Amino acid sequence: MKTDGRSLPTDPLPIDGEICSLDKRGRPLFTNLMFRRGNPPCFFAFDLLIHDGKDLRTERLLDRKQELRRLL
Repeated sequence: MKTDGRSLPTDPLPIDGEICSLDKRGRPLFTNLMFRRGNPPCFFAFDLLIHDGKDLRTERLLDRKQELRRLL
């Protein structure tokens, strides 16, 4: 899923993820990120940890991922 950031929620949304820089084939390449080379960095969101003040870490991972997709 791609977003330019304009559609993201404005309230704090603790999510687990990773910042990556991708090579020409779409594979993560840490050295590009470390030295600010290549494509602009992107963020891969993996998990929604808290939403509306509720700790979701005890919920099923599949449910958290579905809610994360809905919010983003």
